[in-house]
Amino acid sequence: MGAQKFQYESTSYCPNHKQPSISSTDEKKSDTEELFTKSKAQGVTRAPSMRTKPELGQMELTISYSAPRQKLIVTVHRITNLPSKENDPPDAYVKIKLISPVFQKLKSKTKVIVDSCDPVFEETFEYLVSESDLPNSKLVLTAKSKKVFFNSDIIGQVVIDFKKFHDVDEPVREWFELQHSEDSD
Repeated sequence: MGAQKFQYESTSYCPNHKQPSISSTDEKKSDTEELFTKSKAQGVTRAPSMRTKPELGQMELTISYSAPRQKLIVTVHRITNLPSKENDPPDAYVKIKLISPVFQKLKSKTKVIVDSCDPVFEETFEYLVSESDLPNSKLVLTAKSKKVFFNSDIIGQVVIDFKKFHDVDEPVREWFELQHSEDSD
């Protein structure tokens, strides 16, 4: 395999946002790219690498399941490259909803990070759910802004269907691309 030189675009979505750059030649996959290729999730839109700029940004998550405790554990690490409206960064937070036909919707949300296109949350949430109910469940993470954002407070969304997510006994830490919202609440 030949050496490749990676370059990032110099434009950014957010004012005062500094885009990371790689100036050296790299024959080995980056650590982030390694996470994507080792993914146990199937059928979810994952960000292919930090080299691309998704339209709505990317969310970094860790997802695992503790069978002895019967808990789904979700850590929202951060979001990068959120778009800003008229050079006004969003006041971002993440609303998390676990949906299952067996139990009511379980909801949580992160703290609000003011005026940031790259908010860092580092918050962990636990949901009591049996191992047999997990495959019939969906996790919906909605990036929102306290400021009205293009006629809505919703920036984008990640939906994880556990029918397509295998072996969450081991923590999976990945970047997921934010998509246009399917669900507003």
